[in-house]
Amino acid sequence: MKHTPTPEQQAIIDLAITSKENILVNALAGAAKTSTLEMIAQKLTSEPILFLAFNKRIADEAQKRLPSHVEVKTLNALGHRVWGKVCNRQLVLKNSKMSDLYHEYLSSLKGAARNRAWEERNDILDLLRLAKRDGYVPPGSRAIAGGWFVGEEWREGIEDEVEDRVQEVVCQLLTKSIVMAYNGVIDFDDQLYMPVC
Repeated sequence: MKHTPTPEQQAIIDLAITSKENILVNALAGAAKTSTLEMIAQKLTSEPILFLAFNKRIADEAQKRLPSHVEVKTLNALGHRVWGKVCNRQLVLKNSKMSDLYHEYLSSLKGAARNRAWEERNDILDLLRLAKRDGYVPPGSRAIAGGWFVGEEWREGIEDEVEDRVQEVVCQLLTKSIVMAYNGVIDFDDQLYMPVC
């Protein structure tokens, strides 16, 4: 069913067709973003288009609505493909990767240190997810990760709340995670984190 664009949609469509620059459309939920992109895709039939969605449900819905020259992927799927090309290998998606690394770390400890580390497990795993989200690459991993990193600012931002020992565990486990990712073992967070690294 063909819709008549609103004046706002028409302005976006016109800009998308005439401009060679990137454009950003800031719109709330339910503001017909996908319908607008559908109208743009129908006008730009000679150009390949990549539609990136936040989750699989949105990607599936968009795939049904958009023309065949539009490639629809989630951000994670795109990152997975990119990282697979970087590594030049079949990737293994292991959702328990960070938990497994933490349990390996726990097994190296004894007594009170092990008990304390067990109590900190969830906090450290949360910090590892935050580190990946924020793009933090530990200093010893810079050569492995290609030199991109937030730097010590990330650690300074959490210093007031987290002991140095915990920060060192985060760095140690994140470094191991990066090495594993280069060997083709990733988790969902790595699908976004590693291509940026």
